[in-house]
Amino acid sequence: MGSLYLYEPFEVDNQIIALLDISQDKDSRGNSLVVHERLGVFFDSRTTKELVNEFYKINGTGFATGKILSGIFKLRHTPFVFAYVSYMPMTGGSRKNVDWIGLQFIDRYSQKEKFAHFVTVHGFEIKLSFPRGDLEKRIHDVCMLSEKSVLFFEKLLTGGLAELKPSNITGVLRRFEKCECLRHKKIVRKVLNINSACDKILKYLLTHMGVEEPEAETLISFYRQNINKCKKLY
Repeated sequence: MGSLYLYEPFEVDNQIIALLDISQDKDSRGNSLVVHERLGVFFDSRTTKELVNEFYKINGTGFATGKILSGIFKLRHTPFVFAYVSYMPMTGGSRKNVDWIGLQFIDRYSQKEKFAHFVTVHGFEIKLSFPRGDLEKRIHDVCMLSEKSVLFFEKLLTGGLAELKPSNITGVLRRFEKCECLRHKKIVRKVLNINSACDKILKYLLTHMGVEEPEAETLISFYRQNINKCKKLY
């Protein structure tokens, strides 16, 4: 690591390929190792937890989409998901300092013993610790959330005679679009009702602001009425 440099100030963006936790390495020049599409590989004094908490700078909403969708799919590990940008935590709880991988930059992957091996769309190899779990299933689940968020945005844009166009680089995020698993059939491909989706978002926000049932249901009904008024001319 002697040839690597400390890059500061680094503004978090969607060109991060991977974040490696090195906070326990006393000989390193930072707490995180950042693998970036444009800037290369460098140290950052912030921990991976601190860096991912700044992902809201990418889309303005941060982990809200990933949290809502993870709740719907009942997933333990909360990824950052926003259309064709998805970052997956590799080990432990996503609230800790762990390694993260940007699946939009991954071309192929494999699991050997307790490690995950990734090859990026640029041909670079990344090896990360993955002590437990099924890598294929974990990636599949994150891709499901990505698909569902894309469907939500597409539904919104269709109403404005617009369309959502993926970038030239989506990595593995579209690999499971033809998957026939139960979750894909019952949840991902279910016709999206925008009003129902907005209710779920509103309920999530109220719950995380400390508003609990049944008060939350009353407030949702109240806010829905007012939101519906905003939608209309009168």
